Amino acid sequence: VNGVSELSNMVFAARGKKPVVAYASGDAASGAYWIASAADEIVVSETSALGSIGVVGMYQGKSAKSTDAVEIVSSQSPHKRLDPTSDDGRSRIQTRIDSMADVFIGTIARNREVSAEDVQNHYGGGDVMIGAKAVSAGLADRVGSLEGLIAELSSSQKSPRTEGFFNA
Repeated sequence: VNGVSELSNMVFAARGKKPVVAYASGDAASGAYWIASAADEIVVSETSALGSIGVVGMYQGKSAKSTDAVEIVSSQSPHKRLDPTSDDGRSRIQTRIDSMADVFIGTIARNREVSAEDVQNHYGGGDVMIGAKAVSAGLADRVGSLEGLIAELSSSQKSPRTEGFFNA
């Protein structure tokens, strides 16, 4: 997850300056979808899988360690190492994961100009959607091919000016 939010925000900030189109020919799931959602438009192939919006955390606690290992945590930092087998430890871990998911879902909502509730209720609930179903649900804007998209973007660009004043 490191860097995904930052890259998504950079892509989002580029909107309006240049056309930003994300194309998914295979999976645009989880972090890849987080980034793709920041584009002005998402085009997918018929077989693209989009979504997997959510956070899964794996935590190796005391039960996974060797019986010979001893770990002592400073009394000033009692929550440095959480025990997922205890109610308090599991609750704290769940809070961390839910906080990360709130950022993920909130960013998708901003990027796709929908509510966080809409993302949670209609964007698969952590599952993926394929091609046209992803478009129908709002995860993407249209189905197309990479070749068609390249041709479309190439033909819509104006020829560079060769004389007169230029604006940068």
